[in-house]
Amino acid sequence: MRTFILLLAVVITGFCFSKRCLKPIKPGVPTFKNAQAKLWYGYDSKKNQCVAFYYNGSKGNSNRFEYREDCERECVKAGSNVQRSYTRKRRRRLTTTPEPPLHINGEVSKICKVPNSRS
Repeated sequence: MRTFILLLAVVITGFCFSKRCLKPIKPGVPTFKNAQAKLWYGYDSKKNQCVAFYYNGSKGNSNRFEYREDCERECVKAGSNVQRSYTRKRRRRLTTTPEPPLHINGEVSKICKVPNSRS
């Protein structure tokens, strides 16, 4: 009887979750030298939650979502106590923007010379 219940649980789990949710989170490898990794979300089955990780651009797997909400909708087990991060409007994914150089050709950039505003 225990074997039957265990088998039934495995089958139900397989139907309730996408197969991509059962894969490990893989950050992949950079596609080219000095490539910047981008923030994505993957499902961690041990924690039953979607976690942020940096994806390098290639050789990852399908357990990768651009938005946390999409990951939670597809992978987080129904009825769990995990706080979902649903929002009314889909937020744009945050990306890092490189800082402008402070020195250009040995001179201080104009950005550094802009006076501070009082507001």
